[in-house]
Amino acid sequence: MSQLNLRTETTTKKCTVTDTLNRSDVSCMQSFIDELVQLATETGMLVNSRKTKEMFSSTSKVSTPSVTFSGAAIERVTTFKLLGVHVSNDLKWAQHIQVVSAKVSSRLYFLKQLKRAGAGIEDLLCFYCLQYAQLWSRHAQFGILV
Repeated sequence: MSQLNLRTETTTKKCTVTDTLNRSDVSCMQSFIDELVQLATETGMLVNSRKTKEMFSSTSKVSTPSVTFSGAAIERVTTFKLLGVHVSNDLKWAQHIQVVSAKVSSRLYFLKQLKRAGAGIEDLLCFYCLQYAQLWSRHAQFGILV
């Protein structure tokens, strides 16, 4: 039996709703969304339908009906960002690794440009500490190894 499983981030006012199913179960996601909207309304909050997304992940080829919000279908996405990690519907790390690699590459390029421009070792070290350490500390904060 499915239960409403909410994880909210109060600082960013984001909410993640998950529904774990066995092969014979029927998704309760629509009722979860309806309950979430009701709870939000009762507490004086609004759910932004344009920012609301749905991601479906399964090892089988089972198709589930789209979830609706205020009569309109919620956009189904293949990836989203949760606590700094890019999660994909195939549960593989490729998307996250690609994004982190691009960030590291751009910062490394800027570090090379500083060195070519004749920046001293102290300046390079300062840039490294500000940029790289910031990137890695965000991942370490959530226990994510890159």
